[in-house]
Amino acid sequence: MKRDVLVAVSGVQLSLDGESPVEVLSKGRYYKKNGKTYIKYIEVDEDNNTTECMIKIDGDCVEILKKGDMNFCLVFEKDKNCITNYDTPFGNLVMGVTTTDMIVLEDDDAIVIKIRYMLDINYSFVSECTVDIKVVSTQ
Repeated sequence: MKRDVLVAVSGVQLSLDGESPVEVLSKGRYYKKNGKTYIKYIEVDEDNNTTECMIKIDGDCVEILKKGDMNFCLVFEKDKNCITNYDTPFGNLVMGVTTTDMIVLEDDDAIVIKIRYMLDINYSFVSECTVDIKVVSTQ
């Protein structure tokens, strides 16, 4: 895969107003280091706020790290519960992610990630969620 990529992310996003679908399409950078795959990209919301994002793939583990107005690192490992802090402008929340299914396909032209997980906030179940990520080389 080439260094310059296009990143498409779709799924469900939790907000103060409830759940809403999210779709992001962004240019990014792909690289490998020490046997791990990294994809970095920037998300821009409707108010022009930017969030630095990184996806790290290490075998059967996928991490999604976001830094901006809201900061967090989600760790997805099948059949495992991972706890993280979700730093928002309104305060810190404890977020738990239990991955129920995960598919990661990598080849020379694309990376496809499909994750199904249960989400809890402050130890209370919130919802079942999905996130689909597709990364392809740009010309």
